[in-house]
Amino acid sequence: MVCLNNIQEELLKILLDNFHENGTTSVAKFDYEILPLHIRLDIHNIMNELQELHILVGFEIETNWDTTPYTNEVIAILTPYAKKYFSEKETNEKKQNWKLAGGKDMFRTLTPKVRALFAEILENRDILDEYFKNKFEDLSYDDDVVLRGMIEELINKDLISVPLWAENLPYNVSITYNGTIYFEQEAEFEKQKEINAAQIFNIDTFNAHGSNVTFGNVINSTQSIDNSIEQVKKLIDEHGGDDKKELNELLEDVKEICGNINETKTIHKNSGLMKRLNKNIEKHGWFYSSVIQLLGKSVFQVLG
Repeated sequence: MVCLNNIQEELLKILLDNFHENGTTSVAKFDYEILPLHIRLDIHNIMNELQELHILVGFEIETNWDTTPYTNEVIAILTPYAKKYFSEKETNEKKQNWKLAGGKDMFRTLTPKVRALFAEILENRDILDEYFKNKFEDLSYDDDVVLRGMIEELINKDLISVPLWAENLPYNVSITYNGTIYFEQEAEFEKQKEINAAQIFNIDTFNAHGSNVTFGNVINSTQSIDNSIEQVKKLIDEHGGDDKKELNELLEDVKEICGNINETKTIHKNSGLMKRLNKNIEKHGWFYSSVIQLLGKSVFQVLG
């Protein structure tokens, strides 16, 4: 399962407390002012993160200029997975799934720069004292502060142990057990994220009328959908291997469905397509996720 951080979970709880069903769509709608200040200050970034993790399909912060003072309203569409996140988390915690060694915490990915540093540390694990001495040599003050901060993050995540600092440098550094299995855990985590994309849409028949609301970055013009299709074609050429023909045929079917959605403003169940897509999810998870995003854009154009 996808594992959210504390702030993401806090916002998800607020969304779940304020959602209602609109046909087959789960829409959360509430006054922006009910959000805690620390979430309001970073609301767009947190919402975008939830969207990337397949918790949200889209969102909008809408301003009502007709009130004095004017008010802001949060509108978000939840994926089916969002509604069962906490129940699945509880189940997995009981089973000790996604726990790091010793049951200390659920898996958390590293930021790209810290991840790159940790990969270097693993490569130099037999000469770490020399490695860190060279790493800190001739650094500017700012770069020195950043490097120490990244090391602190690795310590806090229990990936490395630094029992001693000698001459202000890390000394006798060792890799913890959690550190030795980090990249294995990360690979499994990323694989699970791709599989979770399958849970985003259960495409049934529904109609949407007359909304002027737009939802985050997933709602774009028909031209944007065409551009996305071209990008998927390039991915197929690069990564499709022996399945290029089948994937291109599937993409053409999806393109036709997107066109029908835009033309008729109606979404019809298509279990045949979903079965064909499901056949490719393990081998070509990137393709499945891309197709789901294309369908999502068309769905929200119906609402827009």
